[in-house]
Amino acid sequence: MLAQNTELISKLIFSKSAFGRVTGCKVGQIESFEVGTEVRAQVKGQIVIATAKQMLDQFIAFRKSGAEGLQSQPVFSGVYEVYNPKKGSGWKVTTKKGVSCECPDYAEVKKAFGTGVCKHCYRVLQDLGWGSLQEYLGQKPQLRLVPARKPVRLEDMKMQQLKDLAKEIGIGRPAGDKRFKKTWIEAIAAAQQPTADLDLLSAA
Repeated sequence: MLAQNTELISKLIFSKSAFGRVTGCKVGQIESFEVGTEVRAQVKGQIVIATAKQMLDQFIAFRKSGAEGLQSQPVFSGVYEVYNPKKGSGWKVTTKKGVSCECPDYAEVKKAFGTGVCKHCYRVLQDLGWGSLQEYLGQKPQLRLVPARKPVRLEDMKMQQLKDLAKEIGIGRPAGDKRFKKTWIEAIAAAQQPTADLDLLSAA
């Protein structure tokens, strides 16, 4: 059985911000907040209630919806870079042993539940055709069509994304002026070209 941190679970699922997303209340208007078998808050003199199931469903839906707008790019077998085009940031997701991410939210979720996924993990799972971590681990693909996602082109990446990708595939200092995207794009493209099989060359 996976070890769980009940205090951290309560913090993640039953927070005021999560309650606000469920009920539509603004966090600043919450006058009192009590967590029990349900979440009860006083908002502008009125009692507002959210069930534990509503809060748990929101916890999952919030991370799934956060995956929208993210882009995943395979780096190696079982390793993906997930980018946020709006923020220009990215995190590495690995699917070799379960699914894991290097982001802080994943670390908190894993510490709380012993396992779990963040929005970056959901992006990769959805791109691979899985609707949840449970489906992926149970190898039960969902019966739905997954819309094809446009692959991320090197030309569309920001400078820092290119540098991160170059580091992942072992490019140290590319030849040329490192201030220009073109230098990094050419170096990455060259590194990703398939190399000739030496056995076939020797036999030619």
